[in-house]
Amino acid sequence: TESTYVRSNMAAIYNYWIAQGFDGFRIDTTKHVDMGFWQTWCPAVHAYAATNGLPNFFMFGEVEDGSEAKCGSYTGTMGGGAFKEDSVLDYPLYFMVNSVFAAATGNTKQIEDHYNAIAANYDTNSQMRLVTFLDNHDQPRFLSTSGSTASRLQVALTFLYTSRGIPCLYYGTEQGFNGATDPYDREDMFAGQFKDGPAGVDSFNMTQPLFLLSAQLNNFRRLYPELSLGSH
Repeated sequence: TESTYVRSNMAAIYNYWIAQGFDGFRIDTTKHVDMGFWQTWCPAVHAYAATNGLPNFFMFGEVEDGSEAKCGSYTGTMGGGAFKEDSVLDYPLYFMVNSVFAAATGNTKQIEDHYNAIAANYDTNSQMRLVTFLDNHDQPRFLSTSGSTASRLQVALTFLYTSRGIPCLYYGTEQGFNGATDPYDREDMFAGQFKDGPAGVDSFNMTQPLFLLSAQLNNFRRLYPELSLGSH
């Protein structure tokens, strides 16, 4: 990834998908690639998107780390040099979620401390656009945490959809999936062989209380712009 040949050809690959109609990219394993790559690749991809009618094309990276400084270093021009990614997954916040909401043993002040640390560690353009989440395919599901309950997940979902940032809901969380470590946090939603529930049964249930709450919260966010654009 340090060579011009690799950088230009990687840009060409991603530009191809932009031309197919993609609206944005989640960029995997960002911290395992040299910083110079992102400082070359991100501006090139943004320039291509802008010339194809997407001046606000959004790219956020996965930096699995609890350090605000580490995560923030991949955003915009933080730390100097050319523009890098528009945002990153809010892993520092994620590492607080289970203690505060699932186990209910951690204090909420740590969340406010996280918000207060954002300005000094993240590019200005990314500060209100960090991608927030409760669980994902690399982390144990919320309901696998000792002490967690469906009621606590409801509180956490409400926090997710009404706090600053861009909420990311991992499929199956709204169905009550409770798999722990890989591969058990990657259950099939469809009627496949690897299931949270009975094999051969589709798990997409639109009457599940968690599904209904998630849909309601989505609508709140759509109807009230203060929830996504308001100040904290």
